[in-house]
Amino acid sequence: MNEKDVRNNLGYCGKACALCADAWFCKGCKSNDPTLARHMQKTGCYQQHCCKEKGIAGCWDCDDAPCDKDVFALDEPAVYRAAIRCAKYGGPMELASKIFLNQIHGICYPLAYFGCEDEQEARRLLDTYEEEVTEKVNNN
Repeated sequence: MNEKDVRNNLGYCGKACALCADAWFCKGCKSNDPTLARHMQKTGCYQQHCCKEKGIAGCWDCDDAPCDKDVFALDEPAVYRAAIRCAKYGGPMELASKIFLNQIHGICYPLAYFGCEDEQEARRLLDTYEEEVTEKVNNN
């Protein structure tokens, strides 16, 4: 798996479906076989429905993101709001790169992020290894 694989498997909400524990049989909400994707649940997925209705690739293309609905509700893990802001302002490939870089350094998505108390802490964790790489590039 590489950064591009993570990018190509971002859900509408910015979740990295490729790194989900169930990825071996559920290919995510954008696939033709979304076995466990949130929109397959009885309550559905607000983000998927909204993005499809607006004709956008993901919440990162929405002026209102992150909204306070479904996975972006304040009682949901802060990592999802932090991730969508990252993708919104840096693009989905930047988000995928951060998640992938952290993943190969042992910061496993999404579990490692669930302990973050707020969006800022989740964003700092997302940025962990990007700062190290930027520092190395600037010093060379």
